[in-house]
Formats: sequence, C-alpha cells, structure tokens
Amino acid sequence: MPLLLALLICVFTLVLVWLVKDNWYVGLLGAPLLLSCYYALLLCYGGEFGKSLCRVFRLHNSDDQRRAIEELVSKLPTCIKDRFRYTIDMRLGWTIIFVLSLLGSVCLAWFFGKPKEVDGAQDNTITGEQVAPVIVGPGANVGQINVTNKVATDEGESLLKDRDAWRDMAQKLMEFLLRQQDKDKQVELTNEEQWRQAREDVARSEGITPEELQKRLDLFADQVKADPDASGYDIALAEFTEKNYLQAAETAGQAAEQIKTKRLAREQAIATMNETVRKDRDEERKLRELEGNSFAAASRYQEAVKAYEEALKITNKAELSEEWTNLTVRYADSMSQWAGTATGDNIFKLRTQALDAYRSALEVFTREHLPQQWARTQNNLAVALRNQASASSGEEQKRLLGEAVIAYRSALEVYTREHLPQNWATIQNNLGNALCGQASASNGEEQKRLLGEAVIAYRSALEVFTREHLPQDWAMTQNNLGLALCDQASASSGEEYKRLLGGAVTAYRAALEVYTREHMLQGWAMTQNNLGNALCDQASASSGEEYKRLLGGAVTAYRLALEVRTRAHLPQDWAMTQNNLGATLWNQASASSGEEQKRLLGEAVIAYRSALEVCTREHLPQQWAGTQNNLGNALCDQASASSGEEQKRLLGEAVIAYRSALEVCTREHLPQNWATIQNNLGNALGALLQFEQEQNPVDAEEVSRLKSEIQEIEASLKDN
Repeated sequence: MPLLLALLICVFTLVLVWLVKDNWYVGLLGAPLLLSCYYALLLCYGGEFGKSLCRVFRLHNSDDQRRAIEELVSKLPTCIKDRFRYTIDMRLGWTIIFVLSLLGSVCLAWFFGKPKEVDGAQDNTITGEQVAPVIVGPGANVGQINVTNKVATDEGESLLKDRDAWRDMAQKLMEFLLRQQDKDKQVELTNEEQWRQAREDVARSEGITPEELQKRLDLFADQVKADPDASGYDIALAEFTEKNYLQAAETAGQAAEQIKTKRLAREQAIATMNETVRKDRDEERKLRELEGNSFAAASRYQEAVKAYEEALKITNKAELSEEWTNLTVRYADSMSQWAGTATGDNIFKLRTQALDAYRSALEVFTREHLPQQWARTQNNLAVALRNQASASSGEEQKRLLGEAVIAYRSALEVYTREHLPQNWATIQNNLGNALCGQASASNGEEQKRLLGEAVIAYRSALEVFTREHLPQDWAMTQNNLGLALCDQASASSGEEYKRLLGGAVTAYRAALEVYTREHMLQGWAMTQNNLGNALCDQASASSGEEYKRLLGGAVTAYRLALEVRTRAHLPQDWAMTQNNLGATLWNQASASSGEEQKRLLGEAVIAYRSALEVCTREHLPQQWAGTQNNLGNALCDQASASSGEEQKRLLGEAVIAYRSALEVCTREHLPQNWATIQNNLGNALGALLQFEQEQNPVDAEEVSRLKSEIQEIEASLKDN
C-alpha cells in the first residue's frame, strides 16, 4: 500500500508538470499539496476523527448533523495530535516512503520541466555585430531552430517546422490590428480589446481558433528569442506579438539604423564603382572614336565602321544623346564611304545602313535644339541619298534625288552665307551635284532648268571657295562646275555647245592646278577622267587633225586616271574610267584604218569587258546596260574589219550584248535608250543576215529567222 501510494504520487507530479508545460515550478509547488492530501487521508482513514466524520455523513436530521459537526470540530486538534504521534510511532515506514517519493517527484519535475539552454546563446540586445546584417522582411526564410523544451506531441513538432508560417501570422495580426484601430476610431476600444478583435479576425482567416493562433505566436516569439542569429525584423516582430510595442519600435529602429549605415556604405561603394565604370566607359568610348577617326582618315572605312560600332555599344542614347548621335553620324559617314569602295551586294547594303543611321541621328539632332548638327546631318544624308540614287533607276532614282535636294535645301536654312559661309558654300556645291543628278534623269526643258540651277549653285560656292583661301574646295567645285557645263552642252548645239564644252575644259584644267598627283591623288585621277570626257565631247564637234588630237588627249587623260583608279582600291571608279576609255578608243578606231583600227577596237573591247566585271546588272543596272551597248558597238566594228567565222562570232557576241542592254533599257522606263539599242541590235542582225546570205546561203531557216527579227525591230521602232 505505501509503495503504491508513492508511485501514484510520482506519476501525478509528472503529469502535473507536463500539464503546466512552461511554468514547471508549478509542478514543484504541487508536492506540498500532495503532502496535505496524504495527511488528510490519514486523518480520515482511521482514529476517532474518521469515525466521527463517518457518523456525520450517516445522519439525516439537520440538528443532529450540526451537533455532530460541533463535536467533530472540538475533537480536531486532539485527533490531529494523536494521528501525528500514531504516524511517527506506528506508520514510520509510510512516512519514509512518502518523503522519498516526494523528493523523487521534485527531482523528476526539475529534470523534465526546466528549460534547455541553447549552446552559444547570446544577449538579444541590438548592439554591435549581434544583429543580422540584413533584416529579414515579410515572408523571408531565416531557417529553423530545433527547440526540445516546448512541444512533445506531433502537433507541436509540426508547428516548430515552419517559422515562416508563424511569421506570416504575426505580420497578418499586426496588419489586422492597425486596420482595427483605423476602423474603431469612432468606437472607443481599449488596446487589449483591439488586440483580441484582431486576433479573432486573423484566426478566422486562418481557419483556427484564437487560442491556437496565440499558441503559434508564442512559439514564434520563443523560438526567435532562443535563436542568436535571429534577424532584427523577427526580434521586433516577436516583441510586437507580445504586445511590447515600444520595445518592438526601439528594436526595429536600432536594427534599421544599423542596416541604414551598411546600406549607405554599400551605396557609396557602388556609387564610387559606378563612377569609375562611367569614367572607364567614357574613356573607352573616346578611344574607340579616335580609333574610328584614325581609320577614316586613312581611308580604311571598314575598320572605322567597326570601331564606331564598338563605341556605340557602350554609349547610352538616353544619357549621352549628343555623343551617341555624333558617333552615329560618323558611323554613317564611314559606312557611306565604305560603300564607295565595295563591290557586289555590299554596295546596296552598306548604303542602306548609312541612310538608316543618318535618319536615326536626325531623331536626336533637331533644328530647334541642335541646329548646326542637324544641318550637317541633313547634308550627309543628302550625299548618301545621291549615292544610292546612282545605283538606282527610273522612279526610284528620281525619288532619291528629290529627297537629296530637299535635304540640302533644309541644311541651307541653317548654313547661311552671312553666319557660316564655308558650310553654306559646301552645301551649295552638294546641291549642285544633286541637281545634276536630277537633270540626268530628266529631259527637255526640265533638264535644262535643273542644270541651270546646278551651275548657279556651283558659281555661288566659288564666291566663298577661292583658290587663295580654300584651294582644295575651289578645285573640287571647279571640277563639279565642269561636269555641269558638259551636261548643259549635251543639251545644246552649235556655238553654245562648243562654248559650254570650252568652259568645262577650262574648269577641269583649273582644278588640276590644285589637284596634283603628288598632293591630291584621287582628286587628280577624278579630274583627269572628267577632262577626258570633255575632250571627247569637244572632239565630237571637231574634225580632221583636231578631232584626232582631242581624242588622243582624252585617251591620255583616262590612262593617267587608271594609274590611280585601280580595281583593287576603287573598283567602281576603275570600271567607269574603263568604260570611258573604251568609248574613246572606239572613236579613235573610227578615224583609223587597217591594223591601227583593229588594235584600237581590240583595246576598246578589253576596256568594256573590264568595266563589266564591276558594273553588274544587280547593283549598277544603267551603267551595266550602257557598257553592254558600247561593247556591242565595238564588237560590230571589229566584225566589219574581220571575215569568215571570226566575223560571225563577233556579230553574235554583239547581238548578245545588245539584248543584255535591252533587259534594263526598256521601252517603258528608258524609251530613248531603248530605241538606240534596238536600232543597234537591228544593224547587228542585218550584218549577220548579210553574212549568212553571202557565206552560207543554203541555211534558209537561219536566214528566215534573222529577217523575222529584223522586221520585228523595225516595226517596234516605227511604233515608237
């Protein structure tokens, strides 16, 4: 019996300790209560007191019960004294067992109930480096701390595994509480009432009871306190859940100040680094620009374009709009220059890219904000448009030239002779070039008008571009004036024709006074080519020895130009001069005979075929068609100076050349050129028909075919 009672006491003590959980000392206080209960049982178990107590319960009359209770109370001191002596004398074993069980209960309660210390625990005061470097905000994962003194059931263990969920609940409670304060401004509630209301709202939204919510908030607060690495945010939030608002505010403020100090230091470091990066980027951009400028100055335009591209990659258009636009213009300038030395498909592609770049620059360079840059870009855009027009034909060519003229006239609105005379003269020169291009795509009175405006523009430029002050610009404009005068002459006749050509030759020779081979190699070669053209035109208005002299001078000029204009470095210019040389040699052959004639015609054919290696139908269709026609003429003349199968072969090649030219020079787009080439084709077919009739009269089918083609050509020319 005593052993069973001692065991029950120990079990009851442990159960009591577990039930009170955190307040383990309450379990220890239960031991005296057990002792009192024990002695009460002893009193009731035996002796006079127990017997008297039993009689009280058996009585039914209230008066008897009252007297019995009075008697029991009077006997209580004596009974207690007797029972205590009885316990000492008769129940000593029970007492020893009880004391031992009491001590055992106390030890068990202390062992299982006291809180476990966490290794390395630190004071949670927000000082020094104890605060985590970054405050963990709402919903952030800060890890989990294993705590063994809180929960032993499955429910408790599951709660400990998700601090994030508890943090979310704490944050939601804070939000609901603040909303509750706003909502209840007209209904005066105490802070505690507002807290309970907010807790009930959060619990309802989470689908749990307010008590369960409070339990989780307590777990969150206890876990944060036990975690030495808890963030300042979690610490302050835990204090908030315990309704220590001022302490939470102080903790949050201290943590925020520490984070602010670190943030400012990092921002300063980042700002310093960004400033260093910006300076490096600016330096790299300047170096890339210098690299591009140097390549451009050396006429290495492809390398210049690559350098400008690299510079543009590190130039922010929004932050450095002016620098970006200047680079874009230089990029477009080099792209346009590169197109002038390119071949094949690259020509059109490069010129298109240059046009796109100029138009992009004009989106930033506006007349209102950056008028001079805007005017300069308008000029360069017009140059690119004119170059693109040279590779086009028909309506597209007219459109491009029209846009170029508009761009030049726009630039002249800013570049005036009074304020910017040199720029004004430059645009006047360029405007004259565009007007000449427009005139070449026109005819009749419109052509004369455009050429007249071009000559006026050039002579205006020469008012500023003088040989004494600006010799190179003066020479360039003299060369361009010569071109316009030649074109005017082609639309004139008689003495006016000779006068204009004489003025052109004079202008070219003036330009060559500055454009020397030693100092201005390419300008010298260009002017030599143009001088050759003017001499050829002068020869067409002459005869006899004057005719031969002028043609000889033209051939000499072309060959000098070809010493500089090589296929490797200037393929398009080389092809154009080869075509001009071929035409002059052909004219020389027409004034010669015998072996000299054959030699000259052979050289003319070689020159034409050389030009066709660069002038392709895809990229320079009109030049290609013109050269094909010229080649056909030279081949026909070669055939007339030959005989037999050689004659037939040359006539056949001439027919092929004429038909190729007609693929571009159509009746719809270039009716005059089409009629000329159709006539030349008819002549070649006639010569071939005559050859077949004389040399191969039995081939009636071939003769019939040739006659049929000739008749078709004659009919088409009559309709035209």
